[in-house]
Amino acid sequence: MTTPAVHQLGFGKAATYAMIALIHIAEQSNGHPIQGREIASARKLPFGYLLKILQQLVRGQILASQVGRAGGFKLNRPANEISVLEVIEAVDGHLVASTSAEDRTLFSPHALGRMETVYSMMVKTMREFLGRVTIAELTSADSEPD
Repeated sequence: MTTPAVHQLGFGKAATYAMIALIHIAEQSNGHPIQGREIASARKLPFGYLLKILQQLVRGQILASQVGRAGGFKLNRPANEISVLEVIEAVDGHLVASTSAEDRTLFSPHALGRMETVYSMMVKTMREFLGRVTIAELTSADSEPD
């Protein structure tokens, strides 16, 4: 008897790093900008890649950036007003799920239509759920600045 394959459903690396950075900022900043290098160092993330993600979050109006010696990144609004869905879409684009072009040829037209309905319902449910979860809910309740 063979063991069934396990398929993981999760966030991509960019969305994961974005959430790690936002949680860090929410827990550590007290409204003051935090430098990208500090976030990368504290969370052991690659600085160059993290900086690109932080810039995407600025373009998505989730973060504000401040230039200068005391510059860095801070939340553009309270953490309880920033949804996980917004973060994912800011760095990865809109959530979509569909049958691959190769697999589409394997389904009968009726079955393919039904599968697309299943995918559509799955994305709708995920969007609704992720739209309700906020960055504030992901932070440590008892976080203290280091």
